[in-house]
Amino acid sequence: MANEIEQWAAERVCQIVNEDGSTYKPECFLEEGALLSYSIGKAFARYIMEHEEPPVDPLLLEAREICARAFEQDDSFSAKQFAQSVRNGDVDDVGAMKATRDALRRGFELGKAGEPTDGE
Repeated sequence: MANEIEQWAAERVCQIVNEDGSTYKPECFLEEGALLSYSIGKAFARYIMEHEEPPVDPLLLEAREICARAFEQDDSFSAKQFAQSVRNGDVDDVGAMKATRDALRRGFELGKAGEPTDGE
């Protein structure tokens, strides 16, 4: 698994390499034999994976905020502390967080498909 390149790292390689006007795509570093630079691209992507944090899913950030606001409606100190933990990403694996993120993702899917998302 250590040699497997994650999509976000391949995209980061392309972002950096393409600053000079090149047009590399992430697939160049994910499929063996796609380019002569395959080995160098993979090495660079592995380096990035070791030294950079993967980007945070924007839907996860939105789910955190939705859940945090829900907890802040309770005036208790513990609820406000938990809301801060939610915003910090400390409880991303909690069921409410997963359900909120899944609901946001499903809402986007329905919106793209032209389905009503407001219960109509």
